[in-house]
Amino acid sequence: MDLFLKRTLFAVLACRLGECCFVLPSLFPCRAGFPLLGMLAAIIAFSPVILFAADEKPTAVVNWIHAAEKSDQLKVDFYDPNMPPKAYPGWTDFELSLTYKFRHQTRWRLGKGNVYAVTIHPTFTAVKPAVKHVVQLPNTINQSHWEDSILGRHELDHVAIGSHPRLLMLTSHLVKNLKSVNRKADQVADVTNEWAQAAITAEIDLRRLAIQQLITANNVNLDLITRHGGETVPDREAFFDRLFLKENLDELKFLYLGESHKLLETDEYRQAKSLFHQQD
Repeated sequence: MDLFLKRTLFAVLACRLGECCFVLPSLFPCRAGFPLLGMLAAIIAFSPVILFAADEKPTAVVNWIHAAEKSDQLKVDFYDPNMPPKAYPGWTDFELSLTYKFRHQTRWRLGKGNVYAVTIHPTFTAVKPAVKHVVQLPNTINQSHWEDSILGRHELDHVAIGSHPRLLMLTSHLVKNLKSVNRKADQVADVTNEWAQAAITAEIDLRRLAIQQLITANNVNLDLITRHGGETVPDREAFFDRLFLKENLDELKFLYLGESHKLLETDEYRQAKSLFHQQD
């Protein structure tokens, strides 16, 4: 049964038993009787700091969180809820970084209007993408076990999207697949190593932007189907299973889908899964 529904039924039953007088919009009518019991029931049902049972939080996920925090891939900030809030009480920002090395060859020919058509051929010797997440949560939750709260688990789902193994594989593939860059130059003297490197970097930045847009679009979808964490993911495994597969990329109109076909069809890519499948 949906976690939100379970908690709602529990609180409703407790309120009717105590004939409580606690008002929770649209769920709990105001009645005369025992306000304390009803208030306690609602707090238990909806508190964001209620801990989940130990067997609901797999060791692999806990280990990943601790390792990510130590390696600076994940940072959790606790803010004062009395300060002007963002749109929602929990918030996750991400940053996709790329480190790479390459060598290149440059060819040119004189074209129309005495303008040189330049083709740069990069060969990448190392590519390492990484995604860093910053999770912001109210400081009223249990900071030692923030990942056990409903709000914390929802923000971890956003982290799961940006940390999906397929995402890193796709990013590396797109960089390594950059075989040529075309530019124009007024004179041969303009075609320096620095000029060629800047042209290659500009093309990589376009690919990085496209990947970032994929992450953002899937984050938006997650918030839509969960009402920003108010409900659990309807079919969690199916949601994470389709992330960054061809159907997902096609739906989001991914600009580099044509360059990604070979990777998308490999077993290694298709079978890659997120640790966060195991949360529910």
